[in-house]
Amino acid sequence: MRLQANLDVYNVLNANTILAINNTFGGQWRRPTSILDARLVQIGGQLTF
Repeated sequence: MRLQANLDVYNVLNANTILAINNTFGGQWRRPTSILDARLVQIGGQLTF
């Protein structure tokens, strides 16, 4: 039997980079509307026999 474990980490150094901003003049002008997604962790494994 063989057990293989996996750990994947995505976007570890997330800096909350702004992807889109509101360019319409007014109270919400230059307000971020979209930022880089949060960090993700995926855990998995495979058992072979």
